[in-house]
Amino acid sequence: MMDMADYFLEKVVDHKYERDGKFFPLKVRKYLVAGKEAVFYETEEGHIIERYEIDKPIEDGVYLACRVPDTNDELTFRQALLPFSKSVEEAQKLLPQSSLGSNYLLADTKGNIGYQQNWFCTTETQQ
Repeated sequence: MMDMADYFLEKVVDHKYERDGKFFPLKVRKYLVAGKEAVFYETEEGHIIERYEIDKPIEDGVYLACRVPDTNDELTFRQALLPFSKSVEEAQKLLPQSSLGSNYLLADTKGNIGYQQNWFCTTETQQ
């Protein structure tokens, strides 16, 4: 992935994050992923809290959070759903909507393999 993401440590207490000694409520986004409700939390600044158990409420603690510059935050959240895709085809449907510049090698449990490059690729001509 291109160097487009910034990472932060976020202290979370009672579904609130700390900023300069004060606590603010986390934004909540819910999606249906493989028949389960997935819950994503973010700060007002758009830092997406990273965690493994996305189908459970967030617990108090310190979390790694990621902020990706994006013209459409909805696309960033669709990108966050990528690891939960059930097939290469499903993952590839999410990728064209992403503004993250990346190369992806995808595989699923049925033996399907796919490659996809997103965003812009520079080309050079030989002279």
